Amino acid sequence: MKSRKKRSQKKSEEKIPSLLTLIFIEIFYKNWLLTILVIVVVFSSMQKARTSHDARRAIAKLQLLKEENQQLQIEWQSLNLEMTAISESDRVTQLATKELGMVTVNSNNEKIISL
Repeated sequence: MKSRKKRSQKKSEEKIPSLLTLIFIEIFYKNWLLTILVIVVVFSSMQKARTSHDARRAIAKLQLLKEENQQLQIEWQSLNLEMTAISESDRVTQLATKELGMVTVNSNNEKIISL
């Protein structure tokens, strides 16, 4: 008799699922459409956060590149001004006359060499 009671108690204990199992069954099996929807919403939110982060990083990089471009433009303009100042024909003529002792060629001091 005691063994029958123990068996019936064991069977009744085995038939009662745990609370975690009940929750799992309720959420994932009975409401499978809702579960899929929640998973899709969570995944979409994570992707939006990632995209926003990537966009912010790209905007910051773009800003740095614009600043670098501006610095290079300033340097380019400075070099162009310097090149213009150096290559002026009057200045070149003056330097050639003073430092190198060169003279302007005219028909009197022109020499033609034939090969």
